[in-house]
Order: sequence, then C-alpha cells, then structure tokens
Amino acid sequence: MNWKDLWNKKYLMISVYVLLTALLYHLGSRLVDHLERIPSLWTRHFSWLSQVTSPLLLGFALAYLFSPLCSLLERVLGKIPLFQKKEKLRRNLGILLCYLLILLSLVLLASLFVSVLTKNIQLIQGEDFAKGLESVLLLLKSFYEDLNQRVSEIPIAGNDLQEGIRTFLAKLLSFVQNLGSNFISSVGNMGSLIGTLLFGIIFSIYFLADGVKIALYWERIFRLILGEKRVLAFRGFLKDADRAFSGYIRGQMIDGIIMAILVSFSLSLIGVRYAV
Repeated sequence: MNWKDLWNKKYLMISVYVLLTALLYHLGSRLVDHLERIPSLWTRHFSWLSQVTSPLLLGFALAYLFSPLCSLLERVLGKIPLFQKKEKLRRNLGILLCYLLILLSLVLLASLFVSVLTKNIQLIQGEDFAKGLESVLLLLKSFYEDLNQRVSEIPIAGNDLQEGIRTFLAKLLSFVQNLGSNFISSVGNMGSLIGTLLFGIIFSIYFLADGVKIALYWERIFRLILGEKRVLAFRGFLKDADRAFSGYIRGQMIDGIIMAILVSFSLSLIGVRYAV
C-alpha cells in the first residue's frame, strides 16, 4: 500500500488551518498581554527606523504632490523647439522650475504676511496699548492684595508659613527648570525637523527625476513574484486610488482658497480689523 493514499488532503488542510488559527490566537493573546510594553520596546530598539523612513516618506509625499506641476512644466517646455528632443533635460528643468515657483510662492506669502502684520501693528494706537497695560497691572495688583489678605487670615505659625514658601519656591524653580529643558529639547527637535525636511526635499527631487524608472523596476519584480494578473489588478487599484486621492486634495485646496478669499473680503467689507 502506498503511504500517500493514507493522506486525505481535505482533512490535512483543515488541520493546517486549525493549527494556524491556534498559533495566531496564541500570538494575539501574548500581544495583548504585553501591549503596554510595545511602545517602550519600539522606542528602545527601532527608534532609528523612524529617523530613516521619515525623510523617505516625506520625499515621496512631496514628489506625489508636485508631480502634476512638474509634468505641466515639462509639457510647456516640450513646445519649445530647443527642448523637444531632450526629454531628460525637460524633466530636470521642469523639476527645477517647480521648486523655484514653490519657493517664490512661499516668499511672497511670507512677505505678504509680514507686511499685513506690520500694517496692523501700526494701526494699534499707543493710548489704547497704555490703557490695556494699565488695566492688566491693576488686575495683578488687585489679585496680589486679595491673596495677601487671605493668607494673613489663615491661622498658621511662622515656621509653617516659611516652609510653605520654601515649598512654593522649590516647585517654581522646578517648573522653570522643566520649562528650560523643554525649550532646549524643542530647539534640538527643530534641528532634526529641518534635517528631515532637507533630506525629504532631496528624496523628492530624486523621485521626481527617476520615479518612472523606479516604478518600472519594481513592477518587473512584482510581475515575476506575483504574476501578470495580480500586477494588473494592483495597478488598476493604484490608478483608482490616485484619482480619488488627488481629486480630494485638489478639492480641498480649491475650497480652502475660495473660503480664505471670501472670508477676508467679507470681513474687510464690514470693517473688521486684521481681516486680511
């Protein structure tokens, strides 16, 4: 008798599914039992992973957002006879012009914000500022007098009062120290943020320049691993997701611009300060 005839494929598959289900259940229960330790373990052993992937993800996001503008500029440059037969040069010039336009837009927005801010600051009258400062000082004085009166009415001994003052000063000093350390940490994080942004821009330029080649390379790999049918289905899914997501982004940007213009114009008409 052949031993292969003793195997029942149906029951064998059922047994495999049962074993896999039991294994997944055991792993899930162990994961739930140690759920509170996962963030600390991740921070301890895989903190470097976020530092490496953050610029890559940022670069991919920037490349995805700026790709339509780069393609538009590339098509415009393609109408110039000098660049019609130089596809690589057109793409690189399109990327360069895209980032120059974005930088110019940011500079214009910053200058507009600064000019509006300085204009509104100049509109503040010195007399109003003095009155506001005087009212704040009166409020602080009233608060101090009320606090002093309430403290004097508390029946405590001198030593207790001194101990309370020492405790208050110690807590105040601790608060100031924590505030200073948090400020220093924020400055350090700002440097890390600037570095991430810089490398993200570099990666985005690389993705914009060679994104098509990268996509074709990975498509060939996935076609060998998964097959032509699955790759085509996944490509269709990506195309639909890109259409929906890009449409959502365009809609939100247009909606934000329209709302900003309408709100600023309406508030300016009724004479509200700092409307623009």
